[in-house]
Formats: sequence, structure tokens, C-alpha cells
Amino acid sequence: MKQIWSRTKHYIHWLMLGGMLFFFTKALRHHWEEVAAIRVDGTGWFCLAIGIIASLLAFAWSGLVWGWTLEEFKHRLNYTWLVKVYLKTHIAKYLPGHVWHYYGRIWSAKQAGVSVNIATLSVVIEPFLMISAALSTAIITSQLSGTGSQNTYNCGLLAVGLVGVLMIVHPRFILMSQEDSRYSVSLTGDELRPAN
Repeated sequence: MKQIWSRTKHYIHWLMLGGMLFFFTKALRHHWEEVAAIRVDGTGWFCLAIGIIASLLAFAWSGLVWGWTLEEFKHRLNYTWLVKVYLKTHIAKYLPGHVWHYYGRIWSAKQAGVSVNIATLSVVIEPFLMISAALSTAIITSQLSGTGSQNTYNCGLLAVGLVGVLMIVHPRFILMSQEDSRYSVSLTGDELRPAN
């Protein structure tokens, strides 16, 4: 079975790349008139450049956070490699299904020696970390924006949401303890083991 998988892995990689390019060209062909009708002046090019730079910095930061998450699970990888993988796999986010960028990160981390469980856990944690960052930013900006009972009420709701999200990503809620579950998670192993 491993021999068959190792032979077909290469073809699956090219099939996924071909599918991504197919959907990209289909969308571009479908909306080509709209794209061609756009006229960008000097200010527009400047704003576009700032937007691209800001997006690349945000993605690079997310790649670093992914690396820090893997470090928490005792897997230290090269940060430059992590950022490159994050940027490359993020393109697959726009394929139908919206899960291929996660699959690409898990597969790349596995190729770098990280167990599938830890790679998956690090990728699943990422959206919750982004939500907590967004909630923290919303709380701070709502406090800076003004006063009033409505603002205080909204800030309280945001704080409750933030506590909930932080509880979800807390290790006690992520990892199953041996007393409370039939299974335990090995942070350095490859699979779930029955608890003793």
C-alpha cells in the first residue's frame, strides 16, 4: 500500500496544481471584461502596492505564529521555511472546498518531520488564534473610540467571546487527559493511544 501511495503522491500533487490553475483561469476568463475595464491611476497603484505589502506582512506574521504554535508542541522548524510554506499554501485557500491550504500545511509539516496529529492540531488552532486577535483588537479599539453604555455593553460581549475562544485554545481543552478520556494525545508521537 505504501508503494502505491508513494507512486501516486507525485501525480496527486500535479492534479491539485492543475485543478487550482483550472479554477483560476475559469474565474479569470469569466470576469475578464470586468478586470479589463478597471483603470488604475498613480494613487491607485500606490494604494495597491501598500495593500499587497500589508497582506504579505500579515501572511508572514501568520506563518511565524504557526511556527510558534509548532514550537509549543516541541517541533522547532526554520522560520523562513515556515513563512514560505504558509505563503505558498495560502494560494490554495481559493480552491473550492476552502480546506486545501490547511491540507498543504499539514502535508508540508509532515514532510519536515512533524507528526500528522501535531501538524493538524497546529493548523486547527490557527483560526482560533486569529479570532482571539480580532476580538482583542475590537476590545481595544472600542475602548479608544468613545464612551457610553452601548460601548461598555459591546465591550463586555467581546470580552466574553475572547475568554471563550481563549478557553478553546487552552491546552487543557485541546489535549484529552487520561482520567477523562479513553484516549491520550502524544505531543511527540504520531497517533492517539488508548489510555491505560
